Amino acid sequence: MKKREIKINVFSKKVVISFILIVMGLTFVSCTSLDKTEEKNLKRSQDTEFASDSGVRIEKLSEVQQKNLHTLAKVWGFAKYRHPDITAGNINWDAELFRVMPKVLEATTKEEAGDIMATWLNQFPFQVNTLSKEQEDLYRQVKEKAYLDVEYSWIKNRQVLGNNLADYLENLSKVKVTDNDNGYAVFEEGDIVNVSSDSFMDNSINYEDTGMRLLGLFRYWNIIEYFYPYKNLMDEDWDQVLYDKIPELALQSDKESYVLSIANLTTYIHDSHGFFNDNFKVLPQHFGAYKAKATIFNIDGQIVIAGREDKSPLKVGDIVVAIDGTSIEKIIEECNKYISVSDKNRFTNAFDYYLLRSTKEIAEIEVIRNGEKLSLNVPCYYNRNYDVKRLGQDEKSGFMGDKKIGYINIATLKSGDLDKLMKKFKGTEGLIIDVRYHNAKMSEYIKFINYPIGEYIKPEVSEYQQFYSSNSFEPGKFIKSTSNSSGRGFIAEQLDKGIDSTTFSKIFDNGIIRTSLGKVKDRYQYNGKVIILMNECTQSVLETMVMSFMDAPNATVIGTPSAGANGNIMDITLPGCIQTSISGLAVTYMDGSQTQRIGLKPDITVKQTVKGIAEGKDEVIEKAMELITKPESK
Repeated sequence: MKKREIKINVFSKKVVISFILIVMGLTFVSCTSLDKTEEKNLKRSQDTEFASDSGVRIEKLSEVQQKNLHTLAKVWGFAKYRHPDITAGNINWDAELFRVMPKVLEATTKEEAGDIMATWLNQFPFQVNTLSKEQEDLYRQVKEKAYLDVEYSWIKNRQVLGNNLADYLENLSKVKVTDNDNGYAVFEEGDIVNVSSDSFMDNSINYEDTGMRLLGLFRYWNIIEYFYPYKNLMDEDWDQVLYDKIPELALQSDKESYVLSIANLTTYIHDSHGFFNDNFKVLPQHFGAYKAKATIFNIDGQIVIAGREDKSPLKVGDIVVAIDGTSIEKIIEECNKYISVSDKNRFTNAFDYYLLRSTKEIAEIEVIRNGEKLSLNVPCYYNRNYDVKRLGQDEKSGFMGDKKIGYINIATLKSGDLDKLMKKFKGTEGLIIDVRYHNAKMSEYIKFINYPIGEYIKPEVSEYQQFYSSNSFEPGKFIKSTSNSSGRGFIAEQLDKGIDSTTFSKIFDNGIIRTSLGKVKDRYQYNGKVIILMNECTQSVLETMVMSFMDAPNATVIGTPSAGANGNIMDITLPGCIQTSISGLAVTYMDGSQTQRIGLKPDITVKQTVKGIAEGKDEVIEKAMELITKPESK
């Protein structure tokens, strides 16, 4: 019970900062490394009957079968996160799906299917638990923080389910989950949900295996149904998506169609945190196994070359028109089918890996350069994603404008740089903080950089970000959780609380909190203008940084709206060695205003132009310098 209190009851800044470390990066674990020893020798891991094949095959699918499978997927998922024996790790729920699925497929009516599912579930009796006084108090606190509920009135639909099945599910809905440490969804410190243990049958599968393909659909659908905090922002009816996807997954029988179908499924969440990877590289090869060594930027829907290898015939500023005879519009349309983005008009981060691809080592790429259409033969490389920098991405931090302006580029900042830079910048007219680009090699130090920067530019501590998390007692419900703060004195405040989390270990090591004498660093109050740069590549942790800076008294945010994907990243593993992810916590402004899908809005909109890119001009930085140096209007 003590652990549960930490997870839900204690909404301290310590928990929030622990969360910050978790959200910074995404590292997919290879399927082969997911050793079954990680199952902690749970009873469910001993049930290996279907480890290599479900034994389910479907050649034709009737409407009755489709409807019954739709019901089965929901029934299976509802029990998965609630039944005490399942959350205790005693039942292999994937294996149980394969035991009941053939019988459900044989049913000729919904009534017969309902009876089959009721008989199956009745093998797993349970008692509705009574909460202890301590648990009851905690549950009451959680209910008071209610934010969002999943809609599951369907469990009372006796016309579809039948009386026996509805009775079982309604009774199960009364169970309050109090122990899920061995379940398929584990609640960790900071209200983080971890579904990494839900990886049974994650390795290469027989793609003719209908059961395994449907398991991929059922697993993903239910994770979204019960643990996706932005489900209320989805455009499509998620229940209808499940129904429509069943024939597609049931009747396919090859690797490519299965992987692409699952990739398409992930786009319905409209979340740029919905990264997708399969070990066989099916998705990138769908667009072409060879990639040009270049990077792009989206300017009002035009694909503009933003960086390229020196020997490439492409030039920065080229507008891409077609690749190997296929229009760029058609390629973008294809990307939207398989790659999740929060906003379909802000896709630079998500589509960059897929757009400049070809089936050949030399791609024919049509571009417009200085108003003239050209056809270029561009070298491409097999299944590689080269780290080519965009204009401004590799800019070093330092002085600008005759040393009147300080410039900090988050993408290139290194451990120990900040305080040295700010010492130099003392007395400058203004400070530019560039939060437009992420660096894949960004150290843990830099990922915490908003806290020490806040000590300089914010005269007092203020809350800037509200989190919402899953209600661990009742899967599918969400609660108002922690908030995030920064500003002058915040770090000392944490140290005064005796914080000793390993989360801060790298910060201690780098000396950005404590001096060699063990004292909190004394950072001066910066009083110059602060200009924060962002664009559609500003995503996730970078959006958190912008939110923490934007309420500084002298701050102005310029550029274009951010990506609109904030919160932590929840990794999901699906059969066939597919790894994908979603946002696991919801994030809003402190007043509850939405940021997901719409992004953060700049105070002043400044767009990079095609002409500016071609000329090597960073028009956003130019505007920032102008705002700092121009006289104040009276």
